[in-house]
Amino acid sequence: MKTAFYKINPSQVDWESENSLVFFNEKHAKKDIFVSSIPQLPYLKSHVWLATSGRVCQKWVALSKEALLTSAQAVNRHLHVTEKDRWGLCLPLFHVGGLAILARAHLSHSSCFLFSGKWSASSFLAFLNQNKITLSSLVPAQVYDIVKAQHACPSFLRAVVVGGESLNPILYHAARKLNWPLLPSYGLTECASQVATAELDTLIPHRSETPAVPREARFRESRGEDQLHRGMFSNSASSLEGASLRKEFTKTTKPALLGIKPDQYDKMEMPKMKTLSHVQVKIIQKKVAIQSGSLLSGFVSLLPSSSRLEFQNPSQDGWYFTEDKGSLEGSFLQIDNTAQIKILGEKINLEGLEDTLMNIVLKKKEIAGQYILLPIPSEREGFQIALISDVFNRPVLADLIQEFNKKVSPFERIRKFYLVPELTFTDISKLSKQALLKKMAFSSEKRA
Repeated sequence: MKTAFYKINPSQVDWESENSLVFFNEKHAKKDIFVSSIPQLPYLKSHVWLATSGRVCQKWVALSKEALLTSAQAVNRHLHVTEKDRWGLCLPLFHVGGLAILARAHLSHSSCFLFSGKWSASSFLAFLNQNKITLSSLVPAQVYDIVKAQHACPSFLRAVVVGGESLNPILYHAARKLNWPLLPSYGLTECASQVATAELDTLIPHRSETPAVPREARFRESRGEDQLHRGMFSNSASSLEGASLRKEFTKTTKPALLGIKPDQYDKMEMPKMKTLSHVQVKIIQKKVAIQSGSLLSGFVSLLPSSSRLEFQNPSQDGWYFTEDKGSLEGSFLQIDNTAQIKILGEKINLEGLEDTLMNIVLKKKEIAGQYILLPIPSEREGFQIALISDVFNRPVLADLIQEFNKKVSPFERIRKFYLVPELTFTDISKLSKQALLKKMAFSSEKRA
């Protein structure tokens, strides 16, 4: 297939031109794989290529500019966007949620301001105040930071779309108490961003009678490893069941935000997400299928065993079949997130991480004992990667964790270590993760 020169990670997009663009996370652990494959990408006029990680391998997703603009028009209509609005862009352009904001601003002739500093709740609040932002998009981890800092929302911010992963109802209600106008959403790269989003009516009244006074904050212009755009790639789904892990780990988690008890979780109502005007959705075998003018043109898988890139169009008769479980109630979509394990909104490929760990352990003769990776629930990140072992040798452990963390993306790094002297196995010599979680309730976290 014909190849062409692509602009790589540009800061702006010319929506009217026929040139094509490539976006990828320059801090991604598999960056070299993406970079080396760019010259081999098939030529697609007026397209954007976004790098993602699939279930088995890395891949490039091709979205036409027309698809991105189709999505943007529907979102603008849903949010009643006008030229007077001022967008706050806090997501990276290699993430479809960030790229989509540029398209929305372009169509609505509204202003768009880039948050380029090191992320913190205080610097974000200062950014909003400095630019009088009216619309923005965040991921749940950012909402968590805002709630923990107890920052009240400025009166001019009228809506914040929250995506990337499911928004915890506890966190949602805590943020609403601080007047943050959150609109939970469901979207995916393959559909150029949002598919279903809560309606603006759910924000009425979106201000409490006695709003808290925002804390003073100074905007800091800085860059570094902890920048907002770390870890925004979509990785493959884990083989573990998130619901089971959350249930078993409840005994060891800390009290919920703002004094809301875990047993109140299911009693809280979340605003329903309405399917947007540019999509048709149906449920087939409990999974979400989408038909839309904003669907991907196709994708290219970067299989390690193949030296030739093959362009594929996954749509069947105009429908794209996702791996997400859900249900429809009229025009409202409900997503079942109980089987997903995500870190900062990114699905993790636990099998791939386990392979990385195994390769390190087998190469080091000084390492003894069993080592297991386990995602454990986290209020902020959704989950964190923990390393569990039946032995504790501080120098060896520190070296193992350091080497592992260098080989994976920032959000996949080991954050905690637990010593469990007696690991439990099933009658077929398989590690019992449920028994392991129960034992962890009586184990203290150790520092490497």
